[in-house]
Amino acid sequence: MKTAVSTLACIAASILGAWSQPLPFDPTPLEDAAQDCAGRVWAIGEELGLLRWNGERWEHQELVLPGISTNAPSAATRLPEARPLLLQTNQQGVVHILWSRSGLYPHTEDDYWLTRIDGTNAPASVGFRAALQSVSLTFDPDGTGWLAGRQPEVYLIQPDLKIAPAFTATTNQMAGWRFDILNPIRILSGPSGLSRCWGEQKSRELATLRGLFLASGTNFTAHPTLAGMPDRGFSCLVSVGPGQLWAGVPEWDKAAGLYALDLEQGRATRMAEPEPGAFAWVIGIYPAGADRYVVSNDRSGHGSLWRWRLGQWEKILPAGSFLSTEGLLFTDRRSAWFGISGRGIVRIPSSPAGPSEVYDWRHGLPLENVHRILPLPNRELLLVGFREGTTHARAEDLARGGLISPRLVDVWDSTGNLQRDARGHLWTIQSQAGQGNVLSQWDGAQWTSHTLPEHVRKGELNYPLGRDSKGRLWVVYRERQWIAEKKELRLTEKADLFDPSTDTWLHHDSLEEALADLVATQPAATVNLPGENRPDFNGRGQVCYLAMDWAERDRRIHFFDGQRWRQWDPAAAGFVRPGYLGQPYFTREGQLAINFTRQLRRGQTAVFDGSEWKPTPFRSSGPRDPMDLRPMSDFVHGERQPAQRDPAATGSWQAAGQQLVRFVSGISVPEFDLAHVHPFIGARRVDQVWVDAKGNFVVRTSMPPGTLWQRRYVVVAPPEILSGSRFGLVKTGNDGVELRLDPASSVGDGSPSRGPGFTAVEIQDGQMILHWSGGGILEVSEQAEGPWREVPDSASPFTVSTAKPSEFYRIRR
Repeated sequence: MKTAVSTLACIAASILGAWSQPLPFDPTPLEDAAQDCAGRVWAIGEELGLLRWNGERWEHQELVLPGISTNAPSAATRLPEARPLLLQTNQQGVVHILWSRSGLYPHTEDDYWLTRIDGTNAPASVGFRAALQSVSLTFDPDGTGWLAGRQPEVYLIQPDLKIAPAFTATTNQMAGWRFDILNPIRILSGPSGLSRCWGEQKSRELATLRGLFLASGTNFTAHPTLAGMPDRGFSCLVSVGPGQLWAGVPEWDKAAGLYALDLEQGRATRMAEPEPGAFAWVIGIYPAGADRYVVSNDRSGHGSLWRWRLGQWEKILPAGSFLSTEGLLFTDRRSAWFGISGRGIVRIPSSPAGPSEVYDWRHGLPLENVHRILPLPNRELLLVGFREGTTHARAEDLARGGLISPRLVDVWDSTGNLQRDARGHLWTIQSQAGQGNVLSQWDGAQWTSHTLPEHVRKGELNYPLGRDSKGRLWVVYRERQWIAEKKELRLTEKADLFDPSTDTWLHHDSLEEALADLVATQPAATVNLPGENRPDFNGRGQVCYLAMDWAERDRRIHFFDGQRWRQWDPAAAGFVRPGYLGQPYFTREGQLAINFTRQLRRGQTAVFDGSEWKPTPFRSSGPRDPMDLRPMSDFVHGERQPAQRDPAATGSWQAAGQQLVRFVSGISVPEFDLAHVHPFIGARRVDQVWVDAKGNFVVRTSMPPGTLWQRRYVVVAPPEILSGSRFGLVKTGNDGVELRLDPASSVGDGSPSRGPGFTAVEIQDGQMILHWSGGGILEVSEQAEGPWREVPDSASPFTVSTAKPSEFYRIRR
């Protein structure tokens, strides 16, 4: 009996615009990268250890490390017993690599190694024991190094690699509330005897080093008092000239702002803001010649890039939704280059001054985040995105950009999730310039903004957007109130509901109140509210969910029995730390239950019988199970992911090979032509797919790890309503059939073969049937790049068995 036949055809059309090959891409996930004085580039791979760039890709490098002994060096220790943790190049261009066995988070001493690699000598390594946490490695101009981090000890590294403790911060030298964990201690390098030790405020409650300390060898002395200087740590501290420092103080400190420290005059001055709140949280200061760049978040959490030139401020990048930069990465004679979180890189002309240029996926850049830009000998720039991959190109290639795919209807970045209503309209929370957060509605062609109530905009929108069975949108937020008499911050969860049919808002003082009101009017009602607060319903007017008790700083089980709310500490249900807690749910019998784990990932179930919690045999609750009981595929990060089902029931979707691929009836179909640029260039995954009111596919992708809280939504028009190039290459074999829109390898004069292409491909009874028209010669190869050989006596339609090793087919004119 024959299986159903699936025919896929591309509408014939010429490729738009000049042909452009994509930028090369190495997907190796990296953690750090540095360049030595000989121009060699080194990196730390997430899984492969120490790597070196060979001009096209990363190659593994193995080094022999000395043993650790309290008496004398023991036998050498080979990788992978130790793994590299960080790279740092000193001012002479010598790369230093820090290694350990257990990482940077031990609470006791551990074995570490430090390796020095210069341009001429063989690598030199030394072993030592220390207690390090989240360290940084800083070098003075004379080659003296400093290891500092969250531990109170600062370690001195002599140019001959001798390592010894240099300074230990004491409690009376720190400020903060939590002294069990320290904010990082940092070193600002300077000429011998002028290096300065300071505290970086990364978290608001952790202890932070007060003021400045002058460091000279193992001699640390308090810096002379600077009038007007904040008495706690800084968010950043940078030298901008002889005797001149600039410092940032984070937004939770009462002294928040940007400061100029004059060491000769002995005073610190808070600098005037170019606009209100511009320097609420300075996260980076970068001198570049006579210019100074400042990256700062305003009070709404939106970041901007400012340039100080000739005594005037200039906004280079306006505030956007959670915009932040990765820092000044590279300067040449005419430009400064910055990495932008989630948006590639920006080039800022310095001489003569001109408008900035952002290079992102619209220019074919396969990286969302660029953490390193390193110049290569062939005038190329090596661009590295940690945990994403690597590409290389000349500056003019980046500036050239590409032709945007005609199938892209809309692209937007957001921290919010989507909800789809019965009409196919999509809803989300977006941040818009000048308006702050708004509730946005996508009808398939355009956006409509709905203003949030004032009390909602003043709160913290840390929760996903929900939608109930009545069609109302749920905006859950956190209200912040400072209780002066108790000197404490009170956090309360509130909920406002928007009814699109009446364009009205309904306020509730708590999530409990909102849920009780919902089931009181409709016992079988439900609400899709993603996240940890996601409620569960039993259809009889009862509700349960898990939520944070901000006063107790712990989670609580919430249960509405149809009349009143009850709350429990998870311990009342039998949960004991360490372990993982799931979300409460209703069993098939309608009883309240919760799952959790302890040792050995062993699932446990507790059921509430109406009066007390009782342990019962484990029963899975699916997505409401604890994290360590869910399938690992739910948490996989990388380029290839489990395919997301197509809501139009025409297949499934996946991001793979710098392409968006749709799987239909055994055939994988790329959605974008290689001649066009699109947002799926790079390494990301497809998380969800919707179909909007116009029939467009709305694909949610996750930004690569390292781009916090960002999601990208791509609206792709159905292929049948737009022209595109024909399939240029078809792969078949026992691992499936794959259609590619890129042409086959070059032919004859070296130009790409754009062929007439295949007009249709069929899968039938284990065979692939190729169709083409307009003449041409069918060719076959074992590799996509050739060599190619002619298939004798071939004519359309041509049948090939799929039960054999992979082969590639193309049509050549």
